[in-house]
Amino acid sequence: MNWGRAIFLVMTAFVLLMAWFAWQGATNYEAPEADYYEKSLRYGEEVEARANAESLGGVSLLVVGERVQLTFPEVLRGRPITGEAVVVRPSDARMDQRFTLSADTSGVAELDLTGAMKGHYQLVLDWEQGGTPYHSEHTFYLR
Repeated sequence: MNWGRAIFLVMTAFVLLMAWFAWQGATNYEAPEADYYEKSLRYGEEVEARANAESLGGVSLLVVGERVQLTFPEVLRGRPITGEAVVVRPSDARMDQRFTLSADTSGVAELDLTGAMKGHYQLVLDWEQGGTPYHSEHTFYLR
């Protein structure tokens, strides 16, 4: 084999390898959120809701088996809390779950994750009480 043919084969293999990497990168891309544009428009409201939640001290999580118990700050107890809880599996968007959040007057709510795979999850809470919006995000592991 002469040098010309060897250089041609190495260059062809390199181009094919780069094309394969580009194809893999393009086909495995998954947008983090489908409605990112709408969310960016509401970002100011989310910042205010985060500040509201942080001023209260935050929500505590307790993971027991396949259940997640949320305990809201004492300041919010006495009146019902309503909102939405989204459990996000960062490695697989098909495993994401949405829950209607409703805590009783004791400030406790529970999410049932029966059948969920073990591993890392993120919990996004958007709730409201007395017209004041709150937003918090938490990380937890199912074992």
